[in-house]
Amino acid sequence: MIPNWLREVVAEGLMSFVVLGLPNQPPAETVALTGEMWIKALWKHSQSWDEEQDRIRLEEGFLNLLPILERWPLPKDLLAAIPLRPEQDIYYLEAPAMTEKQRKFNLEQIQKIKAQLKALEIKMSMPKKEKNKNA
Repeated sequence: MIPNWLREVVAEGLMSFVVLGLPNQPPAETVALTGEMWIKALWKHSQSWDEEQDRIRLEEGFLNLLPILERWPLPKDLLAAIPLRPEQDIYYLEAPAMTEKQRKFNLEQIQKIKAQLKALEIKMSMPKKEKNKNA
């Protein structure tokens, strides 16, 4: 369900565009329908809109467009004008400590892999037997 705050922000933003009387502006009788399409487009773009984080960003996006518009914008123009969300703190889980038994096992596996690689290296560096030229 599309949240009411998103509808409010889009309605206010589109009304600011109407006041500008831009070329390609939808007819007055279709502005409400145009608003619904904008809301659906924004919702489809991201259903994780969060009022606390995104209301101000959407309002700023509309404000960012006002001084640069030369024609009626598309929803993608608004999406490009929206400031990024502030970076969130990222928490990382620390790797669990290895037991001495796990550490020893891992070191043994590394030694086995090294030995296999060395054997492969020796095998690859051996000259190939020449094929019988008379065959």
